This record gives sequence, structure tokens and C-alpha cells, in this order.
Amino acid sequence: MTLMLPRRGHRRTVVLIAIALTVAIPFVGTVALAPSQGIRPLIGMGLLVGPVAAGLWFAFRRPVIAIVTVFVGLAPVDFLLSIGNGTSATRLIGLAAAAALVLGLCARGSSGRIPGSVIAWLVAYAYMSATLIWAGDQPKSIERLESTGLSLLLVALVAVTKLDRIDLTALLLAVVGGGFGVSVYMLVTQAHFPGYAAARVYLTNGQQGIDPNGVAFALMPPLAIALGAAMGPGNRWRRILASAIIPVFVIAILETESRGGLVGATLMILWMALRSRQRAVAAAIIGLVGVLAFLENGVFSRFNDPEGAGRTSIWKVGVEAFRHHWLIGNGYGTFSDAYNQVYLFVPHTFHSGWSREAHDLIISSFVELGVVGGSLVLYAFWRQFRELRTIPLDDPDAWLRLMAEGGILAVFVVAIFLDILPLKPAWVLPIIIGAVATIRAREHAPTGLSYQDFGPDGRSAPVVTAGRLRA
Repeated sequence: MTLMLPRRGHRRTVVLIAIALTVAIPFVGTVALAPSQGIRPLIGMGLLVGPVAAGLWFAFRRPVIAIVTVFVGLAPVDFLLSIGNGTSATRLIGLAAAAALVLGLCARGSSGRIPGSVIAWLVAYAYMSATLIWAGDQPKSIERLESTGLSLLLVALVAVTKLDRIDLTALLLAVVGGGFGVSVYMLVTQAHFPGYAAARVYLTNGQQGIDPNGVAFALMPPLAIALGAAMGPGNRWRRILASAIIPVFVIAILETESRGGLVGATLMILWMALRSRQRAVAAAIIGLVGVLAFLENGVFSRFNDPEGAGRTSIWKVGVEAFRHHWLIGNGYGTFSDAYNQVYLFVPHTFHSGWSREAHDLIISSFVELGVVGGSLVLYAFWRQFRELRTIPLDDPDAWLRLMAEGGILAVFVVAIFLDILPLKPAWVLPIIIGAVATIRAREHAPTGLSYQDFGPDGRSAPVVTAGRLRA
């Protein structure tokens, strides 16, 4: 698929106008306030014009490095960055990243293709939006569409942007760096999640917190990148460094005692070990993880609860809700509404309460979107899992394929225990996978080499372009 964008000269004009307006509007506002506020704000603004213009130019030329990396790096702590009115600093950064990517497309053009997994998600999101017409709780549906739509917009924009290897490297480092910082901070503070007998560690800034399940889920993408770098082919120092930080991620996930996180991480490690050709490294990582799990007290006791902290009761109600909304669903983001409709129809051995979320991607998708929308969501996950399948296992980029497959598998497994689509960490791997697919397609595209020889009579000979003969 090719995007129609302005010609090169026009693109540069668009970018320059955007920078001028971005700098001029606050400057004019400062001048307007000068009579009442004095000359100091005007001088301060004047001194900032140069750095602001330079920063904006870099953001438009390299939007992925300048802003998208900040978004993916802060995704694990999104809930700790609330600034009131139902928004967060991460959301504002995401909006800024989307604007910069759009202007970057105008400046540099598009990659000319959209990965199949991105198309699948866009189709699923289109159906989600359509369910707003019959949604049982429209305000909740609109809120969920907005939170999911921003992250998906970034996935699509990154996938169609012309990227270089340095952009991909910056994304990977931002995700691993953000996850490493979260893990170290959580392990150092050792804040225990209130309301649980088990000593489950969670992430908090003293005023707000992210429950242990959310923390474990947010650590799946950085762990996948580290495991892929350690088990895949390529630079030896990259493998050594990745192997050194894997234990930090594993210990942090173990400390959360999240069942979904533990199962997801375990399956990810086993899958990547089976797919890896670095057998010795894979075996060493599996052994290390096994030792850490054995040393961690209380991890396996969490699996002894037959009710799954009330989840099984919620899922029973969800199955009954699906029977009432099986065709087109109750509307995206309205599982709690459908849940309340049938709550009294289901016998309960565990009182899970009213207005509960599904804590399961499959149940929530099929209740909210019906068989059509639920199938679209599952297909989008499958396409995501298989997006990098064209990378051979002996290719230098094979570790990126391992990362994508293992990471998406882990995310999907955790999604069986958690509602993930509105969460920003759910879209970190899709952003990276889209970037890898775009870069690989650009690097392995036909050369398009052409030549034209002129015969002795001065007439042009046939032209060979990209291996095809035309007169």
C-alpha cells in the first residue's frame, strides 16, 4: 500500500511552516502579555526560540528517536504519570509523537507499505469503533476506544515511516532501559501490595501504584528483547550484556508473584530456547531461571487458589454474557455492563461482586465484539506473532524474530489473566515489530537498477528495470 504525500519541495515547506507556527504562537502570546508582565518573559521566550526550533526540527526529522522512544520507555509507568482529568504525561507524549510522525511523513515520505499485522489491527479497531452504535455503555466505550486508538495510531505511523537501523536500536534500548529501571526501582523499594497475605511486590511512587499483575505484564517486552539478544545470532558483546540483565527482569517478575506473568515468561523462555540455535546459552538461561524460581519463596503457592482470586467466577459470568451477545457483541469496552446484565443468572461459589472487568482478553473480546470482532482480535494477534516469519533462523536478524514470537506469545498468555488492550505496554512490541518489518522490507526490496544503452543509430535500446524487460 502506498501513501500519497506532497512532493519533496512541498514537504519541506510544510515542515518549516509547522515549526514557525509552533515557535511563533507562544512568542506572540508572550508579547501580548508583555505590557502587564514586564519584559522578562519576552526575553526568556526569545532565548528559548533557538533551542525550541532545533528540538522541533530534530523531532520532525527523527520522530522515532526524539519522541516515540520516550513513549515506549515510559509505558510501564504510565499509571504513575497521571496529571489529572483522566490523562497522563505518557498520553501527551503519545499525542506529540503522533504529530511528529505525521509531519515526518510529510518531510521524508512513507515506507510505501503497511505490515499485515498492522492492517489486521486496523480492521479490528474499525469493528470496535462500529460497536459504539449499539454499545451498552457508550461513555465507557468511547473512553476505551480513545485509549486503544492512540497506541494503535502510533503502531501504524511507525510502520509506514521511513526508518533506519539507528531508529530501531533507539527503540530497543528505550524499552530495555525503561524495563530495567522499573525492575531495579521496584526491587530496591520492595513495596508490598496491600490487601494480600502474600508478600507481592508492586510499583508505587507513594501516592499511586501499579498492581503486581500490571508490572509483570509491562516487563514482558523488555524481557523478550533481552532473551532474543542473548539466544540469537550476532554480536558476542550484545549476547553477554543481554544475559547479564535477564536475571534482573526474572527476579522482578518473580517478586510480583503474578500467575499470568510467571506462565507467560516461562512459555516465552521455553519457546525461544526451542527456536534458538544457541543451545548452550538457552540451556544456561533456563537453568538460571529455574534456580531463581526455586529460591523465591511463595511463588508457586499462588497457583493453589482454585478460584484464581475470583477470576473463574468472573469468567463463568462472562460465558453467560457471551450467550446473550454472541453475534455482534455488547460494544467495545462494555464487558462490565454485559456482566451486570447476567450476574444473577449464574450460581456463585465465590462472590466476585458487580461491575467486574473480564481479566481475560478472549472472554472480553467475544462478549464485547461478538464472534466477528473476537475473531478479528485473535487473527490480529496471530498475524503479529507471524509478522517476522520471513527472517531465516540463520539470518543476523534472527534474534529479532525470536524476540517477536516469544514476546507476543507471552503477551497473549498474560492477556488470558488481564485486560491488556487499553494498556500502553500492550503496544510496545507491535511498534517494534512494525519497525523491523518496515526496515527489512526496505533493505531487501528489489534494487530497481536500470540502464539504457544507445545503439549506433542513436535510438534507445530496451531498458532493464528491476529484472524486467520493457521496450
